[in-house]
Amino acid sequence: MCLKKMNSYPEADLRIFFECIQKKIDQEKENLSGLLDSLESYRAELSCCADVMDRANLSFGVDSILAQICRTKKFLSDLERAKTRIQNRTYGVCQYTGELIPKERLLVNPVASCVVEVKRNPVAS
Repeated sequence: MCLKKMNSYPEADLRIFFECIQKKIDQEKENLSGLLDSLESYRAELSCCADVMDRANLSFGVDSILAQICRTKKFLSDLERAKTRIQNRTYGVCQYTGELIPKERLLVNPVASCVVEVKRNPVAS
């Protein structure tokens, strides 16, 4: 993997990205809290449920919520790493080409680490 000359976004843009990421972190933490509450509710129902079919449905619900919790925790971790990249002034720089990732892409997907062309054709990078 050969990097071209590395660019960097101006400080003002990095502040905007930081605020956007922090807002997403706050939203995801709230989402995680709701998921954990739902999980406890499912588990409480499961513990006193005698019907086999109802237990199967509740177990499926628990599995689904656990998967959502895992995805949310991973996304939170990715967002925290993105904040670190902002502090290092490497945020928004494609890890393969060194090009700046377009602002529009970063605002939609704040954990993006490569330009769309590399994402579409990873073998070429």
